[in-house]
Amino acid sequence: MIGKPFLPGGIVNSATGALFTYTVQCEISKGCAGFPKLVTAPEFNPDVAMRHMDLYSVSHIIAYWKKTKNAMDKQPDWELARRVKDYNIYRRKGGAAPWVFVPENRPAFLRTDNWKERAIEWFSVPNVLEEPFVFLEPGEEIPDPELTQEFDLAAYFGVLAESRSDPTEIPCWSMLGPFFHEPDIENPYEWNPVDDREEGLRPGRPMKGVAWRSFFREGKIDVDTMLNPSHHLVVYAYAGLYADKPGPARLLLANDDEMVLFFNNQRVKESPRHEVERPAIADVELREGRNDLIIKLNQGVGGAFYHARVQTPDGDPVPGLRFGPDPLGPAPATPATFAPTPKNCDVNITRFDDQEVRFTTSCLGEPHIVKYSWFMNWKVKGARKIYQVSPNFMLVYPRENEVVLTYGSVGVDIFSRILTLIGYIALAFLFFRSWRERKTESAS
Repeated sequence: MIGKPFLPGGIVNSATGALFTYTVQCEISKGCAGFPKLVTAPEFNPDVAMRHMDLYSVSHIIAYWKKTKNAMDKQPDWELARRVKDYNIYRRKGGAAPWVFVPENRPAFLRTDNWKERAIEWFSVPNVLEEPFVFLEPGEEIPDPELTQEFDLAAYFGVLAESRSDPTEIPCWSMLGPFFHEPDIENPYEWNPVDDREEGLRPGRPMKGVAWRSFFREGKIDVDTMLNPSHHLVVYAYAGLYADKPGPARLLLANDDEMVLFFNNQRVKESPRHEVERPAIADVELREGRNDLIIKLNQGVGGAFYHARVQTPDGDPVPGLRFGPDPLGPAPATPATFAPTPKNCDVNITRFDDQEVRFTTSCLGEPHIVKYSWFMNWKVKGARKIYQVSPNFMLVYPRENEVVLTYGSVGVDIFSRILTLIGYIALAFLFFRSWRERKTESAS
């Protein structure tokens, strides 16, 4: 269209699925296209990208970067379909993955008022993609008796933590801040913005009007992407380490800029800037049960991050060590096992567009995931309710062999249309009255 050898395009930031699309784009491309600040951008990882591609039923990929081409040439489920100048077009063997399917495991549910961040955390851990979660508002009803396995936030984070690639990395945190200070602060190690015992801070009640925020992250905790502005400030990060038995442990810490470490109510270490590859080291004694770790991070200008790992003095993972973001809740128990679904379900899609999804199934009462972004306007026949399921799809439990989802209007849509109609009528009336007045004046 424009006479140039490239494909222009964009990702709509307002779409509920935009963050997941950004994630996949980062995993298969040379760089991320303006990754938003809600989460940390992932690195190039084509193997994980292919799992996400199947989750989204992607059938074709256009590759330009040499590294992407090399990675795609090695994918057993993909083949080169065509070359166009410097571009390779790959297609998935056998076509796209089904748009409606029965997952390998029955889902659990999590009540949360922040589904998007929870879903991105789930999406970032490839080993849990076969363990779906339904996201419910607090107090939301569950009319289907098959959806019974509930997780609180600590247990949810526990599932993610058990499935990550590096068992020594501390991925569950609660953050308090930011607290801003003057650029020329004399001693950031000693400045206390909370007017309380820093070593005794625990998630729960707000401090100086600032609330705690719990999250799960792998890799560096990029504070820069989470805060705006991100200069001349202090933040506190809390992690609970739950040990089966007491014993020595070694903490490996990276940070930018200055950091103070508190462990079990003791000020353990002060540290200037350290990279992940050359971390600061602090030897501590784990006690049985919960151990409280607090990082106080001061940031001047530039990128702000921290990263923490815990291991034995010999460099091995600490056996039985679990992580949680909130000491006021229950300790993160060993994650429950997800029950498998039947393997012989016959699902046949007869219509799939932006107004209607229609399918038949042989597995009544089993979870069926529909790969459309969940939205309140969708209604269902043949099932009792449409649930929002990770990452942001729709899930139903069929009660009839044919299930029909239709996109319609809800109360706010109807109310808005009525207001629009009233506006048009008022505008027409004003126009008519103005015309009558001008006609009367011209006649006189």
